[in-house]
Amino acid sequence: MSCLQPLAFETLSASALARVQREGEACFSKDKAVLWRQSSCLPLVMGEDAQGRGKVSMKYYCSDLCPGQGMVVAKFDDLRNLEACCAAGGQPLMNFAWGGFRACAVPRGPEPSKLCQGKD
Repeated sequence: MSCLQPLAFETLSASALARVQREGEACFSKDKAVLWRQSSCLPLVMGEDAQGRGKVSMKYYCSDLCPGQGMVVAKFDDLRNLEACCAAGGQPLMNFAWGGFRACAVPRGPEPSKLCQGKD
């Protein structure tokens, strides 16, 4: 999607990451059926996290009720379990219909995820 292009950089600083999370997700429709069709361009690498957490991609996720439960998130590609996600300050994306941990999303704010409390 062309609205993602201005958000893609080789290295993503903290402010660029926040912008990718906020504006990248806003590029997509809130209508779940439209979102499902729009997501055909994903996953799309947006850049490398400047803090060393690896590549950041926009990705479409859907639960067992697609497309009604679908969403697009900015995620850290290299953080592949709950513990690594929490240790890096990410936002775990959980889906118990599909076995628990699905992805480590770019955090939506400074507060740690409630899923990460007690994991340090």
